[in-house]
Amino acid sequence: MTQVSVIICCHNDADTVPNALKSLYQQTLPRDAFEVLLINDGSTDALALAITRYQHYRNFRYVAHATTQGLAASCNHGLREATGDYIIRLDADDTFAPTILEAAGAPIPKAVEGRSLVPLLKGVVSEGHHRRLITEECTWQAKWALRDGRHKFILARQPDLYGSPMRELYDLQADPGETRNLFEERPDVAREMESDLEGWIADRMKASGRTVDPLVEQGITLGRRHYEARYGKEIEN
Repeated sequence: MTQVSVIICCHNDADTVPNALKSLYQQTLPRDAFEVLLINDGSTDALALAITRYQHYRNFRYVAHATTQGLAASCNHGLREATGDYIIRLDADDTFAPTILEAAGAPIPKAVEGRSLVPLLKGVVSEGHHRRLITEECTWQAKWALRDGRHKFILARQPDLYGSPMRELYDLQADPGETRNLFEERPDVAREMESDLEGWIADRMKASGRTVDPLVEQGITLGRRHYEARYGKEIEN
């Protein structure tokens, strides 16, 4: 019986999705223990050709949308098709995380990029592998965030439902609860972190062949109806 369903939603990701699939099929879980559902959301590039080698695998399923329906619709389609006890969504330009493999008790193949955070989570080590962490949110709000050893900078791509500032800066050592926005008080730190964040986003977009930030292109998903009710207009994607 399938234990894990991995959903990959793609739109013009022919250059990056082969690495994502490679990272899945190089790990050591038995193939009957997981399935891969790849949702092609109206791509106009050579995505179908790029994943040809995987289409004969019994645990690989390919679903193609005739037109682009958006990330939310693609994820929901994958959820309807999934048969696993657990569901994981893997970005088309990402790889299967070593942390997940180790947490599941599976060996981590040498070919898989990245390192497991399990030792950090268990307190075996006190410091992580990287000097900074970049995250994004695109369900109830469209925001990027950059965290370094001390500060956290948040950059919004559109107003949120809560009336939060478009830019936020917090000192996590002095204010771990993130209650005091230092954006106006520390513009030097905010400018430097915003430049680093925008540079990283630009590099990732270039590597994946994108010209528009996906947070701007796709907009929020779960909070769309509430956003439109609050601001009296539709989200422009």
